[in-house]
This record gives sequence, structure tokens and C-alpha cells, in this order.
Amino acid sequence: MSLRILSFNIHKGFGPGNLVYGLPLIKEFLKEVDADVVFLQEVVGEHSGKKLDLPDFESNNQVDYLALDLYPYSIYGANKHHRHGHHGNAILSKLPIEMVNNHDISQNRFESRGLLHATLEHHKKEVHLFNTHLNLLERDRAKQIAWIRNHLEQELHEHHPLVLAGDFNDWRRKVVDFVHQESNLKEVFAEVHQKHPHSFPSFLPGLSLDRIFYNNLYLEEAQQFSGKRFAKMSDHLPLFALFTV
Repeated sequence: MSLRILSFNIHKGFGPGNLVYGLPLIKEFLKEVDADVVFLQEVVGEHSGKKLDLPDFESNNQVDYLALDLYPYSIYGANKHHRHGHHGNAILSKLPIEMVNNHDISQNRFESRGLLHATLEHHKKEVHLFNTHLNLLERDRAKQIAWIRNHLEQELHEHHPLVLAGDFNDWRRKVVDFVHQESNLKEVFAEVHQKHPHSFPSFLPGLSLDRIFYNNLYLEEAQQFSGKRFAKMSDHLPLFALFTV
């Protein structure tokens, strides 16, 4: 009855400064961790301009590339559209995904953001998955997290198991404070380690930007991956949580 969750802002497959293209390394890492569900932020759904090193993927669809042979079920929500294509959030799953919604939570014309919502059935329980990437400006993040909180209250039964994960850009920890005060959600690292992980930048992590929140699940473990290899994958470090449903 375990549910293994990984959340990772992959920075479109590039390390810090866009100096190294590490998408194949990310795929190797996903295979090693073998999570049941993977939340990805800043993943490329299509890029028809400068071709990246993705054999047999002419559109540079990173979701399909990462899911191939590892995850039979995947969903993608495009947030940022440009002349070459788009990027956004994705969820990869070993369990069948049932309902899918991608909500636009953008607050200005410069940052296109979304909340990707999916459900799956795990041991006869409906588990709700929410993947997001919030704005850089604090006032926009406050509006976005308030919208998310209201959405969860209106759309979900109070007993539904849920996971809300992603890049919250929460370096001042205002999002965490708001969530703790205004909802029943708990943050995995605060529960296990009584502190939040420093996940950015990957080569010298000093800012706490990424989060995994949960409710109506039993938390067993919370882990942040770190080391030199991750600086070749992204500018963020991945987070992991183990739950019992």
C-alpha cells in the first residue's frame, strides 16, 4: 500500500546556466528511484526550433522520452507557449490516471503558470495529485496559493488522499506559513525533519523553493537528493516522499 512520490523541476533538461544537457541522466535517475508517481516542472512538451539530443523525438517531447519504458501513464499540461512550442508541468505514473485537468493560475503576462490535477485509484482509494510551479513575485504567489487552497476546498472531499507538489519559489517560506494556517495540508520535510530542504541551486543549494504537501496519507519518509551528478541534470534538486495509503 505504499506510494512513492518524486518531485523534480528539470529546467527543460539543462543544468545551471544551460551549460549541460542532462535529460538522459534524468531518465537514468528516474529508473534508479523507481517512484510510483513523478511530478515534473519545466518540462518541454514541444520544441521545433533548436533540436536537442532526443533521438526519434522530432518535437523534443521530453514527457514521452522520460516516460518511455518506465511509466505507462503520463499527462502533460502546457503553460508557457512560444513560437517554437511550449513547456509546462507533467505527471508520470505507474498506476492508471483517471481524471485530468490543467488549471491556468497565471497572474501576469510574463509568467504563464498552471495547476495540473490528476486522480488515480490506489488500493480502492481515489488519490488526487496536484502539480504546480508558482510565480517569482511574492504577491503573485500569495494569490496563486490562495486560489489553490480554495480550489481544493471546493472540489475535494475532506477525506480524499492528496499530494500537492512542485516548485513554489518559496524562498521566504510564506507559502508554507499560509498553507499551514489556512488548510489541513502538511509539508513532508517539516513533518520528518522539522525544516525545509534547500533545493536551489543544485550545485550549491541555499534556497528552499520546492515542496511536497499532503493530506489523508501516512508519511513514512522524506528525502532530498543531492550531489555533483544532479548539477548536470537541472538547477533544482529532486525531492522524494514515501507514503502509505
